[in-house]
Amino acid sequence: MSTLFLFTIISISAIELMTAIVLYVVVQIIIVLFILIILTVITESKAISGLGALSALAPYNTLLHVLKDKMQKKFTFKNNKI
Repeated sequence: MSTLFLFTIISISAIELMTAIVLYVVVQIIIVLFILIILTVITESKAISGLGALSALAPYNTLLHVLKDKMQKKFTFKNNKI
């Protein structure tokens, strides 16, 4: 009995990859740090500051989800079967 393995390589350009990383990772880190610092100064409670900073990511991720069709037009993926 033989098994057939199919491999697919998905490629994306370096500029598109960096844009995706900035949109998804870097912006979220900036949002968390900014909200964390502001809430720590205002409330002086680490628990409230942490929860507030993490909950600030929900609207951003919702926005990314809503705009995913527009972002898909910017990013092009190429499937190369081996």
